[in-house]
Amino acid sequence: MVVQLKRQEHEDDIREILQELVKELKRDASKKTLYSTTICISAGNTTDSERHYGVSMSTTGRPAGQILVAASCLNFWEEHVADAVMSYYPKKSRKTYFDVTIQLPADVRCEAFNLGSRDAISPCLSCKNMFGLDTTETQPWACGNCAEVESLSNLLKLEKEVRERVQRNGNWTEENKTRAKRAVMNHLRNKLKEVPFEWDKQFYTAQRAIAEYDGEEEPLPE
Repeated sequence: MVVQLKRQEHEDDIREILQELVKELKRDASKKTLYSTTICISAGNTTDSERHYGVSMSTTGRPAGQILVAASCLNFWEEHVADAVMSYYPKKSRKTYFDVTIQLPADVRCEAFNLGSRDAISPCLSCKNMFGLDTTETQPWACGNCAEVESLSNLLKLEKEVRERVQRNGNWTEENKTRAKRAVMNHLRNKLKEVPFEWDKQFYTAQRAIAEYDGEEEPLPE
């Protein structure tokens, strides 16, 4: 919403309004308000390239985070990004049968910032392992939670030229990917049972939500 209001090229304005929003949300400590702490900006190979934004995942508790990462892998994130996350998810150790890493073109920008201080943040070890991002960090955070994931997914969804130059390394095959997706789906179902949550096997999309709000009988296609 902020990007739509401020336009993608106005990077400083977007970061400033989000910083003020986070400050406002943090003022009322009595409420458990969810907010992201990090923003990431990805772009192609020229100074005039369109900027693609993403924020860190904001959840409370381990089950919620794992549920959203699984759902994003299966239904929302761009294919290359989802494959890289699924090679680790739900554990931090890489799958032996699906050890997929994507290598971004050297001229792609992917830069994260703290939404509180607005200081630049180096990619964590997980982002280096999944996307080949340069870093000296040794802390691997849970794969799929970082702002880099959504930002890169948005970039590769919309920039065909960049997507075609991405290299996928590791033992990627359709068979191995199907096996990895099956493992993610099973984990998702188990986590939903823990909550507990009765799932209709439909993933949330803005289009479906709008259709249901408008009273349409048939959901819009995925």
